[in-house]
Amino acid sequence: MILGLQYGWDPCSLAIVHEGMLVYEWSLTNSHILTESITDSVREGCQRVGKTFHDLRAIGVLQGTGSYTGIRVSVSVAKTFSQVLAIPIYGFSTLEVMLFPYREIDGLYVSMVPARGEDWVAGVFAMRQGRCVRMTPDFLWKEAVLVQKLQSFQEPITVVGLFLERLKQIRGVKGRVLGSSIALMAQDRWAQGDVGLWRQVQPCYSHPPTIGKAKGCQ
Repeated sequence: MILGLQYGWDPCSLAIVHEGMLVYEWSLTNSHILTESITDSVREGCQRVGKTFHDLRAIGVLQGTGSYTGIRVSVSVAKTFSQVLAIPIYGFSTLEVMLFPYREIDGLYVSMVPARGEDWVAGVFAMRQGRCVRMTPDFLWKEAVLVQKLQSFQEPITVVGLFLERLKQIRGVKGRVLGSSIALMAQDRWAQGDVGLWRQVQPCYSHPPTIGKAKGCQ
């Protein structure tokens, strides 16, 4: 039984995959503000399929980019499960998770999500025979620069992203960041024997968090 956690984007979700089949999925808009309930939500999901925490064999978690609080807390919870249950954990980027539904359609893809202000986080990927191959690291560009770069591609690309209506000059398809995609991606890694060490999974942010003045300071 494989667990997938997605608390970085609305609607947040968690999912359970068992023997290659999605057996449970839960989602809720604005649930990233209820991150203290992640453990209870996982417990309820396990109970719904007649299982317990101890039946989990691996965990997949969204590690960013996304909500600072949602990413930070869900990664911490997932790493705790990994250590306590002695099971593998796998972290996935938002850009890769959005491309999961297109894994069987060969081609060149640009995956992108908005960040702070006019900044966008994006990356270039290629789908080849069911495999997602990263062609670039994640990069952070201003909106005007990103549009210029996308329009300069010499070969056909598919743009997949969140809130693409903000980029009226670019045509693309709406991306979705699903707990079910994360659980299925984690299952693939687990089936391949990936050890999934918890120390290797860290939150990934587009920008350093903005830290205000501490309360009580003069």
